[in-house]
Amino acid sequence: MPCLVSEYYGSIADFNTMTASLSLVVFISSVLVLVNAKCPSFFVEYNSACYYVANNRVNNVNDAFRTCYSLGGYLMNIDADAENSYIVNKIKQQPTIFDGYWIGGFFNGQNWVWQKTDKTGNIVDIFMNPGEGQYKNWGPRQPNAIGVVYQPFVAIMVRYRPVPYRWYSERRALNMPGGMGYICEADWQPEP
Repeated sequence: MPCLVSEYYGSIADFNTMTASLSLVVFISSVLVLVNAKCPSFFVEYNSACYYVANNRVNNVNDAFRTCYSLGGYLMNIDADAENSYIVNKIKQQPTIFDGYWIGGFFNGQNWVWQKTDKTGNIVDIFMNPGEGQYKNWGPRQPNAIGVVYQPFVAIMVRYRPVPYRWYSERRALNMPGGMGYICEADWQPEP
């Protein structure tokens, strides 16, 4: 496609009018894409799901749950290596990388589960049993939900853990020097 600037020979005023019109068309196209989007605002589509890697800090996992819900999603559930790799790459591309990112796994007192909100707003637990064939990316000696320190929530930790970008069980109000972010997921809505 030829470059508009190299082939335009009119006046500067005409050029400014033309570029303003093009900007308006680009803006209108962007708005139309957002209106017809398959994902909520701020989310990016990947492999028939929608993801949002937050670039803001939360005080605890409860704040992360509430924020994802208010955006139309839930804390992320990771089902496959490709999904985990995609999210780790998204984290590495963030302008601010936190010490860790909350995801939707937690220990319910008996089992490790992913928690999500279904289309009707109900909270649903999806079991992630360590002995079964489900995908998992735990760090060394993880998960750790029993013992002296009760750590029932799952985060992808970037710093201050033996192996970065792995899952670690953490406390609800983990106080890390670089803060904690969160990753939301939302159900992808196919176009009608």
